[in-house]
Amino acid sequence: MTERRALVLFGLGLVLRLLALPLWGTFDTDEWKAWSTFAAKQGLARVYGPPDRRIQKLGRVPRANFEWQGVGRAVDYPPGSMIVLWAEGKLYEAVDPAMPSDRRFNTIINLAPFLASLAIAGLLWRTGRDRPGLGETRALAFWLNPAVFLAAPVLGYQDTIFGAFAVAAVIALMDRRYVAASALVAVAGLVKPQGILLVPVLLTVVLRESRPATWLRCALAGLGVGVLVFLPWWSQGYLLSALEGAFRPLGEQHLSALGLNLWWIAGYVMRWIQDGSWPVAAIVSAGAFSTWSGLDAATLSRLLLLAGTSAVVWLLFGHPERSEGSPCPIPLAVILQVHVYAFLALSVHENHTLLAVFLAPLLLGAWPRAKTLIIATSAFAFVNLLLALRFGEGITTREWFLSLPGLQCIDALFVLAAIAHALLLFWLFRSARHSEGRPS
Repeated sequence: MTERRALVLFGLGLVLRLLALPLWGTFDTDEWKAWSTFAAKQGLARVYGPPDRRIQKLGRVPRANFEWQGVGRAVDYPPGSMIVLWAEGKLYEAVDPAMPSDRRFNTIINLAPFLASLAIAGLLWRTGRDRPGLGETRALAFWLNPAVFLAAPVLGYQDTIFGAFAVAAVIALMDRRYVAASALVAVAGLVKPQGILLVPVLLTVVLRESRPATWLRCALAGLGVGVLVFLPWWSQGYLLSALEGAFRPLGEQHLSALGLNLWWIAGYVMRWIQDGSWPVAAIVSAGAFSTWSGLDAATLSRLLLLAGTSAVVWLLFGHPERSEGSPCPIPLAVILQVHVYAFLALSVHENHTLLAVFLAPLLLGAWPRAKTLIIATSAFAFVNLLLALRFGEGITTREWFLSLPGLQCIDALFVLAAIAHALLLFWLFRSARHSEGRPS
């Protein structure tokens, strides 16, 4: 591909993204606008809860509850994300101190994911400097990907923010810049909890390829990043509430929060037995499933996830190409880890496989099945996002879907997509097991 053609295609993607910035997205966009407003008006330090001295007296961390647009709200995103939303809120407050919920606010909330998308495209572009046209092809495989465009900016998801740090971390690890990779993984995890999916691969590679002195520098780099991210709370006496807030996303107790996986199938089977044939697809709590089945879903999920992660580490340790200079195993292992988590864990959301979509272009020119992988991971993410729209206020309503004829057929697609996810995971393991990291 010529550089001129690549720039034209990049410009096309740029125009489409700029036109989509003012869109309303899903109901999550309202949450982000609410948190952004609260942080800008009340101060970043107060978004999670009271100051440390009050928490020490109470012996617990009460959440900061507030109202926005007539609805009660509470922040449940990590500190890294809240720093971004606070900055966006301050920007909008400078434009309009009243901060009304309009298309201008949509644009500003979508601004950070847009800039992060630019960063990911730039990172991918730079990876192919040794082979003409490869970097451009990798960047465009991300930039023009329909699943990426649907997620951000059309639906307003924020995943590209943590995704930019995650992609940078994987590239640093591929280049054996272990300390930089550790710092970037720490940032990614403090922006979005899915950043922790990079940790097994990071630890495996660092422990395998570097010396104890480097291990120490990596640990200090991650710790230093943590101190910097928590500093806005620590410096004002709100550290305890911020630490508790960092773990709030892990408190969900759903079988599957619209992530079409093993537990979505399990919940659908339960509803089929309880309610009869072709039940309406719905989110099922882990507690309700455990009461009905007698199985501890949380424990079983953890055991399955541990087994899957162990298999990823085993594949990475046993892969010969890394020692011969090929970077192929690292992004492939992270992609596999993402789908192991997304298929086996509880409370998975519809956007939780997007990191695999962001990373897949790195395999172009390094793995013969890269194009198939990009298509497969992108298609699943796209379908999962589309099916999740049935619950998306501001785009469609649940009532509208319930009024559709042949609703049972639509709901069956949820289960079929979950089964397709199982097949994708099997294919990923099989392909990784027999992969040869040579340029295509």
